[in-house]
Amino acid sequence: MKTQFIVGALVFSLIMLILGVSLYYSTLANPAGSGEDQTEDPTSPVSAGQLKINYLAASSDGTLSFNVTLYDCDSGVIEAVIVNGKSYLWSEGSAEDGTILKGETKSWSKNIGELNAGSKIEVMLQASPGEASGSVIVDGSVSPTVPDEPEVPGPPEYYYDYYSSVGLFERGVYFVATSQDPLTQLPRSDLPKSYWEMMHDNVTIEATDQDFISILVCRGDFPTGGYTLAVEAFSWLESYPVKFRFQVNFTDPGEGVAVTQAFTNPTLLVPIGKLAPGDYKVEIHIVSYILTYDAQGNPVYRPIMTFKEEVWTQTLRVRSSQAPTPSTTFKVVVNTNPFSDLTVPVELSTGLTQEKAELIAKATFVHVKGEETLFRLDDLTFTDKQMTARFTWGVDENDMGHIFELAADLTALQITVSHCF
Repeated sequence: MKTQFIVGALVFSLIMLILGVSLYYSTLANPAGSGEDQTEDPTSPVSAGQLKINYLAASSDGTLSFNVTLYDCDSGVIEAVIVNGKSYLWSEGSAEDGTILKGETKSWSKNIGELNAGSKIEVMLQASPGEASGSVIVDGSVSPTVPDEPEVPGPPEYYYDYYSSVGLFERGVYFVATSQDPLTQLPRSDLPKSYWEMMHDNVTIEATDQDFISILVCRGDFPTGGYTLAVEAFSWLESYPVKFRFQVNFTDPGEGVAVTQAFTNPTLLVPIGKLAPGDYKVEIHIVSYILTYDAQGNPVYRPIMTFKEEVWTQTLRVRSSQAPTPSTTFKVVVNTNPFSDLTVPVELSTGLTQEKAELIAKATFVHVKGEETLFRLDDLTFTDKQMTARFTWGVDENDMGHIFELAADLTALQITVSHCF
């Protein structure tokens, strides 16, 4: 009996030991220890895989583009992009390697075929670690009749200035139209305030195809140095309107970072060149950072997470410099008989001048009698409502005895000719 009791006690002790070990390891696996759901906070701006899709855009011409950034994890690999269930390799839309490092941003862009304006596009990345997803509504601004597209330029040059534009430009993006490339007008190492004043005077939203177009991005005035901007990526999207898309990094000095004690206005100048007639739009997609230094003096850039992406935009209309000359069409009556209409390159809405009156009179004579007939204008009278003219004409110098008279009603736009034989 005693033996049975001892055996039973040993078995009970062994069972309790096993339960205790299981409970210990279960507690390690779930630190909350109370069965609470340990899923990630759904309000976090970073996906579970620490990848985030930024600047997702789709246009009805089929162009889909976005940037992706890796947070927290040291590195990852992007394998594929799934668009509405269809899979594309990462390499099909990007020249960049699929390997992505912590804090790094990479771009993907591909024409996936015509899309319906207003439709929803779902995008998911197959990647390690985790996945990232996003959605966008197709932009319907693409015109069904796109004008001749200008030649796509190579990567533009960038010029940065921090001091000379202080007090001239507010925070924002601008188009500038000048007669030539602004970077050829002065040495790049020394651009005085007068240079930026000239740029300020040429800010526009309308230009001609003979103007040299540049883009200015300005952060506005700051009381100290340490505030910077830098282009991370640039793309030219052949939609309508044509889009210049930049990703620009803004960096602010963190606590304890030494800065210059002078007013600054971080300014970026991007010369583009002459553009074909049409509509253009620039988009500046902004990613902001705080700069600090670690114990070893190495720079540390901490992204500033925002609920909504910050995007600056501006539009430009380029028109042809060969604008048609204003003209006026008159009905012509010769000796009471209707004659063919006459169009003269004059604008009557601004009033009649001696030059315009002579042009109408001489054009009428040639229209009726032909270019081979000799003529001389003897008399011309006019007001803003009517004019009269009298010519002497002949087939040669010996025949200069014929009379040609006209009266023009500038309100009814009719010219009456008499005595032309």
